[in-house]
Formats: sequence, C-alpha cells, structure tokens
Amino acid sequence: MNDKLGKEKAFSQVVGRHTLHNISNENGEMVANYAINNDMFLISTNFGHKNIRTGMLVSPDNHQTINQIDHVMVSKKKK
Repeated sequence: MNDKLGKEKAFSQVVGRHTLHNISNENGEMVANYAINNDMFLISTNFGHKNIRTGMLVSPDNHQTINQIDHVMVSKKKK
C-alpha cells in the first residue's frame, strides 16, 4: 500500500515509537485506522533497528530518502 506511518499521538495505540516517519501519509492513516478498528498493532514499528535495516524503499534521489513501507500487523492479544 506504500504507507508511511508517523508518530502522531492519534495513532500511538497502534504504532510503535520506532517508525521512520514523523507524519503519516493518506495510506498510513488508512492502515492505522484499520488497526484501531480491528484491535491490532503494527508490530514492525515496535522494535528499534538501524535506519538502513528499517527502510525498505530507497528513493532514487542519491539515496537520501529512505521509506519504511512494509509493516507487520498482529492482534493486540498476541503482542
């Protein structure tokens, strides 16, 4: 879905503090709202890694922009 999940307080219940982005894009908001409505958590944002390991999509702008677009969603009960 090419979603970017930010560190907004509105999504703090489903997004961990180790996301690469500060602001969610429209697709990120849809994923976060889906997780909220289905009692899920984006576990891939819960663990800290080096940015080079967290980023999945490197832009062709001289490799300056790294995006974290792949996420794993689990039930909060399994978290």
